[in-house]
Amino acid sequence: MAKNTYDYFDAFIKTAEFACEASQFLSSFFSGFKKDEVQGYVGKIHDIEQKADETKHEFINNISKEFITPFDREDMISIADEIDNVIDAVDDVMGRVHIYNVDSISEDAIVFVDLVNKCCLTLCEAIKEFKNYKKSKTIEDLLIEVDHIEEKGDRMYFEATRRLYTESTDPVHILKWTFIINGLEKCCDACEHVSNVMRSVLIKNK
Repeated sequence: MAKNTYDYFDAFIKTAEFACEASQFLSSFFSGFKKDEVQGYVGKIHDIEQKADETKHEFINNISKEFITPFDREDMISIADEIDNVIDAVDDVMGRVHIYNVDSISEDAIVFVDLVNKCCLTLCEAIKEFKNYKKSKTIEDLLIEVDHIEEKGDRMYFEATRRLYTESTDPVHILKWTFIINGLEKCCDACEHVSNVMRSVLIKNK
């Protein structure tokens, strides 16, 4: 019987790169906002999300048949699930912009989405180091940096929400952006969740 050559770590990397691609599209859209391009960006990010789902399905199909896995099976699946949640969170933000028929993007939102993008990129770098975690000199620092960026996201969430409720008098605008800002925070939270699971796996497998 041929040995299974499926590379679970490459699957993690591939899915993380999809997350980065989605966050970069979101950042590009926010910084160069054009209302008539909303639907196009929704489609682009949704296509990325579907490709990530296909990668995850392939991952699950392989791990369900594998007798020996690099780490505990449940931990491997948990990491895959959490990376997938990052992409879903980014997709949700873009969908909300479309559903709420947003007319403009605030400076706070541009700064926040840039933070989301940095969080995804840093996480992706950590995941690239995951396969060689015993020799890696950077994985711990990268995971810590993900946590630091998420903390900045928490502060940004409170500051942006505070400005929204103190500077705007339009209740519809306030409602729209309350949900979108919350969605941006969830993107950073999702990255931190991946970081937390990875750190737990590293501790168990030292």
